[in-house]
Amino acid sequence: MRSLSITVEELEAAGLDEQLEAVETAVETHIEGTYSNVAVVSEPFAGREVFLDYAEEEFGAAAGRITFEEVVTGELPEFPVAEIVLVDNCHYLYTRQIGGFDVLETFLDRIVNRDALYVTSWNRYAWTYLSAVTDVQAAFPEQIQIPRLDANQVANLLTTHHGTPLPMFVEDEDSGRMRSVDVEWSEFSVGSDRTVSLPYPELHPEYVLSRVRTDAEFDIEAVVYRRIAQLSEGDPGVATILWDRSIRDGRIAPSYVQEFDKPIDIDHDQAFVLEVILTNERIAYDQLDRVCGEVAVDQALQALLTQEVISIDDDDRIQIDPVRLYSAVEHLAGRQLVW
Repeated sequence: MRSLSITVEELEAAGLDEQLEAVETAVETHIEGTYSNVAVVSEPFAGREVFLDYAEEEFGAAAGRITFEEVVTGELPEFPVAEIVLVDNCHYLYTRQIGGFDVLETFLDRIVNRDALYVTSWNRYAWTYLSAVTDVQAAFPEQIQIPRLDANQVANLLTTHHGTPLPMFVEDEDSGRMRSVDVEWSEFSVGSDRTVSLPYPELHPEYVLSRVRTDAEFDIEAVVYRRIAQLSEGDPGVATILWDRSIRDGRIAPSYVQEFDKPIDIDHDQAFVLEVILTNERIAYDQLDRVCGEVAVDQALQALLTQEVISIDDDDRIQIDPVRLYSAVEHLAGRQLVW
């Protein structure tokens, strides 16, 4: 899945220079004789492919690339014959059903027995699941996690994305106040070579402090950026589309962003369907139906479409609407379906 028009320049503005340089360093280390396959891991829409674009441009003819656009069944395709092999969307190499790891295991065996360096990209939630039930991390000693951006990084990203002049930041007095506690995520080490993401509550300081400030002192701009950071899960691609959709006639307000924060009302089976969509990012109906087995997929999709959680693109592929990513992850985390 391509991210939402994220560029290298925007990621650099957001402070992700270190992660971009890590890809280049891993390739240079391999050329010098040190083996270290790379996994670039992030949320949906966050710009994983930009990292592989960056490597492809940097290393030119030495790099070959293959991109998986849907769940791989049957035989793996032939990979490029190159010193550096770039592989997009490796989360399409497994399904959560009987025999669903066969293709992934074949892929891992293949890369272990090749002299090429593999730079791969993965959905964060699929990677976390696979890390818990397989040895996928062992195949990729170099793991580059695209971190969730904080509010300051989101501000830098969006000012670069939008250019000048910026929209006018306004407060909508009729919108009421947003909640003062948000759910944030942090990476924790589990054992010597595994990490997991866990949620924790965090105060929303601008709104807490606003209760003791005058209107003149209240920083609406900071609240907008923080709210976009929170509702995008710090995801660069989602942040940019939240920003674009929240601008009205050259103005943006916290309440305009807040409108995208809607609770999701679905049952457990429907939540499982949502989890499959999240971990695949973009999936055809027949593949979704096959993975979900006895679950009433049509009913689940209708519930998710009615609540505007998912969309169906021109190729009839189902995906989460980027602006509902936070609501989806929050709901699934509450059911302990993602972590």
